[in-house]
Amino acid sequence: MDAGCDARVARSRGRGVANSPSARARGAFAALCALLMLSVFSARCVDASASASVESEQIENERARLPLLYAAGEGDAAAVREILSRNPAACEEERSAHGETPLHTAAILAEPEVLDELLRAGCDVNARTLGGTTLRMSVLHWMAYGGSEKHAAGLEKLLAKGADANARNTKGETPWDLVSQMPEGEYRDRALALLEANNGASGLHSEF
Repeated sequence: MDAGCDARVARSRGRGVANSPSARARGAFAALCALLMLSVFSARCVDASASASVESEQIENERARLPLLYAAGEGDAAAVREILSRNPAACEEERSAHGETPLHTAAILAEPEVLDELLRAGCDVNARTLGGTTLRMSVLHWMAYGGSEKHAAGLEKLLAKGADANARNTKGETPWDLVSQMPEGEYRDRALALLEANNGASGLHSEF
């Protein structure tokens, strides 16, 4: 109920004339206010539902346009294999609006079979996102930030295929910089060792 409705109803109660015609009119007015507010709330619910429906439709459209990118991000090796068998050029053709490639999204879960299929298909290990909020990140940046045993194995595979260990993002950070900021532990030690074995170093404190 809005403030105007509340105030008028409160004043009518304060005068103590519960059964007078004017009190009944004020009661009807309060009920009308409540009904109007319910209508507004219902309309907002409909708007929210419509917005969610539009968003869901947009996602489905993107999934249909970029099947390999989505399958790689979901770690679905069978789907990745099937899509590449139908369209071997999908690695080159599919990019999100921000420039992510199937190898970028594969780095989210770092499923070994998915990475193997993409690398076998010749996906670009040095592909970059477009910049801006995505910071012009390489596939190796994404993989390095994962933090799991699978991601360490993924780093090794990418480096073996020629991924640039010293690729810098928009902030000047290399994959080494991202890993060095992580908590000390087995993943950090292994990832730094892999990067350093491929001449990886900080992009913030060194010149290449």
